Amino acid sequence: MNMRKWIHSLALLSVAFGCNGNMEEPVNLVNTLQGSNSVRDFSTGNTYPAVAVPWGMNFWTPQTRENGDGWQYVYTDMKIQGFKQTHQPSPWINDYGCFSIMPQQGEPEYNQQSRAVSFKRENEIATPYSYKVALENGISAEMSATNSGAIFRFGYDGNDDAIVLLDCFPMKGKVAIDIQNNRIYGYSNFRADNNNTVLPDNFATHFIISFDKKISGFGIIQDGKIIENSDNIEGEKVAAFVSFGNQEEVNVRIASSFISLDQAVINYSRELEGKSLEKIKDEARKQWNSELSRIKVTGGTEDEQRTFYTAMYRSMLFPRKIHEYDKDGKQIHYGFFDGNLHDGPMYADNGFWDTFRAVHPLFTILVPSMSSEFMDALLNIYDEGGWLPEWFSPAYKDCMIGQNSVSVITDAMAKGIGSYDKDRMFRAILKCAENEGPNATGRKGAFEYSVHGYVPCDAGIGQSVSRTLEYAYNDFCISEYARMTGQPETLVDKYRNRAFNYRNIFDKDIKFVRPKDSKGIWSDNYSPDMWGPDFTEGSAWHWTWCVFHDPAGLIELMGGRENFIEMMDSVFVAEPTVGLGKRHGMIHEMKEMIAGNMGQYAHGNQPIQHMVYLYNYAGVPYKTQQKIHEITDKLYHSGISDGKGLCGDEDNGQTSAWYVFSALGFYPVCPGTGEYIIGSPMFETSEISLENGKKFTVKARNYSTENIYIQSATLNGKIFDKSFITHDQIMAGGTLEFVMGPEPDKNWAADSRPFSLSESNI
Repeated sequence: MNMRKWIHSLALLSVAFGCNGNMEEPVNLVNTLQGSNSVRDFSTGNTYPAVAVPWGMNFWTPQTRENGDGWQYVYTDMKIQGFKQTHQPSPWINDYGCFSIMPQQGEPEYNQQSRAVSFKRENEIATPYSYKVALENGISAEMSATNSGAIFRFGYDGNDDAIVLLDCFPMKGKVAIDIQNNRIYGYSNFRADNNNTVLPDNFATHFIISFDKKISGFGIIQDGKIIENSDNIEGEKVAAFVSFGNQEEVNVRIASSFISLDQAVINYSRELEGKSLEKIKDEARKQWNSELSRIKVTGGTEDEQRTFYTAMYRSMLFPRKIHEYDKDGKQIHYGFFDGNLHDGPMYADNGFWDTFRAVHPLFTILVPSMSSEFMDALLNIYDEGGWLPEWFSPAYKDCMIGQNSVSVITDAMAKGIGSYDKDRMFRAILKCAENEGPNATGRKGAFEYSVHGYVPCDAGIGQSVSRTLEYAYNDFCISEYARMTGQPETLVDKYRNRAFNYRNIFDKDIKFVRPKDSKGIWSDNYSPDMWGPDFTEGSAWHWTWCVFHDPAGLIELMGGRENFIEMMDSVFVAEPTVGLGKRHGMIHEMKEMIAGNMGQYAHGNQPIQHMVYLYNYAGVPYKTQQKIHEITDKLYHSGISDGKGLCGDEDNGQTSAWYVFSALGFYPVCPGTGEYIIGSPMFETSEISLENGKKFTVKARNYSTENIYIQSATLNGKIFDKSFITHDQIMAGGTLEFVMGPEPDKNWAADSRPFSLSESNI
């Protein structure tokens, strides 16, 4: 296709996907560029425009910065270096098993910066299922993806050699050119060296690349230099190019596998053989529409609808399904922990410290079948690696704290999801609870925690207060899992009692959690606004509320409801100060909290995201209703015009899943209880299509930007005056209808209290 025709088609697409796009297809409302206007020092999402299918094994993205810089696409960059197969879940985690291709003309250029070509924003179209851009050198590019493959269409002016460059990036790789069949075979074993990931020696992404035009020339490159008289190479910093003469268009098909080249060929045959770019675009578009249509919202502003469906898109990228299917259709996977071939499902690229809060609970409603398969994958990880994962990308990452895998497992168990071996899973849970494993698996400070009932601040472990709070919640989950699966009462009671350990680091005199040493003495090196060394990515202002399983107990520690409410209110009016402690400067989360202009409330990071729902536990749900809208109005938008839209790290969909739940009108404060805490819906109607064939609908009668307060409610026509709703009630289908008004009804659900461990009879 020549450039004039290409620009004309681009203009037509711009109209189709503009502000008045097809509202019947929710995928048209997604802005994949939201959150990509981020840098290391300040995040508005830390995302990139992933072209993929939901939970796909591979994503593809335009690359504006050198590989190895986690910020691989930045909205303000206006040059593209290549189109990259990526598995990156976060810039802080970086990438693995990646490679890129780049269309060129005339002479090949290997260097990533030198080969970068300018483009204009108006000549770029990014959707979940495709990406299209006209480069300023006269070359155009379009791509779409399948689960393990992609098809590209490159347009040239026809006046010089059309070239496609392949870059396997530093570290070991292999390239072999099959000129007879117009193909390239090879592998890349690129792995990020941050976060101490250990991968087997035989780890690699094996790929097959085919072209629809005859190869007329080629070159093998190592370390930027062409290797004469060679059609294959294996080593570090390898690359290759192929040329096709004066072509105007070249179509490229790529499939890959973590298992072998033979498996990549199988994936190619299954997903790409005989298909056009238009065909796989249509298939990917339908997949996204199918998943996004699990929730249909009506009402609200256009930007709110765009923000909502973009949030759903982000929530449905990770964890990626990284298993494959052999020639007989059998589910198999490469062992990222032992390097062997195994049967069954495998998932990767998830940090439970983030996603236990809302991402996985969202899956239990929308795709419980996937949650069930995920349980099987967790046991596979345990069998192959010896530990349940906490951050895995694709193997264990030394990142974040806690044993929050047990939250995801217990939440699924409480909702009747999973048919795995429950006793085997419990043995895995107990091993991780009582031991420290490699790369953040198990519990760091497990022994000290068991001896003292908290992690002492002088034990040389770090993040002592945050670890204590998370371990106490994790112990609650273990107790619940043990109870639900019929484990010995002694174990149920042991972990139930340990779930109250959060009390050991709460200072009643100042009403904040506080570090304590091994002698039981409060640390003097402390102020409520100090970020670290005893807190994880936050301060006592944020972590004091992390008693998910027992807010009633926290209320008691604070001296009752009035004191608790006063402390909650103070979060939003306190000066947004940050104590640096031993830090040499501010980290991006600090800057984002200050920029949010909501006092000490730091929604851009996970620890405090549930906090506003705790008003319900104190009998003032109207305060939750007000704060939900204040947060969404100030901190979320679609990012259509500026590539921003979020208020911190996206973190595998957690910041977006918070928005999805909050827009629906409820949120899972304590996964493992089967309860969702009522907030304030943001759409007139939200209809959830459940896998069991039923529909659950939330209606907000009289809703407007002023009418945000619940006046009354009914569930299936009967009076509903609870400040929470259960998972079973949602999965049974029906209609939850709220009547909204401009002033708070302070009596609605004021006497209703969600679950708290200290008030329970379990």
